[in-house]
Amino acid sequence: MENMGISKNSLCKLSIGSKIWFIEERQGYTVRATGKQYLILTKPFNPKKTVLYTILDVEQMIRGRENLIFCAGAETDEQCQDMVARLIDGETEISSRYVIAAHISKIVQCTSVIK
Repeated sequence: MENMGISKNSLCKLSIGSKIWFIEERQGYTVRATGKQYLILTKPFNPKKTVLYTILDVEQMIRGRENLIFCAGAETDEQCQDMVARLIDGETEISSRYVIAAHISKIVQCTSVIK
């Protein structure tokens, strides 16, 4: 499946708050942190009052979870920034057990930040 004409360059330029939808999922993910080739994306998981996360590797166009046994979480912006820092520093990587191809169906760029 194609990524609907979405370039890697446009993904790298996404700002925090932008939304990404994957072909195999109905609900979109929100960009919570960016760095180098990685985007940390989350979406609400209401039954547990938390979030589900995925790491998008823009260079390889794959996504998955971090390869830590006990993940530090992705509920806060700080946790997401820490995750990106670990990925960039090479301390962790996307888990090879749960990696899937990133088939993006839609992107909505966030144009303003509300503080």
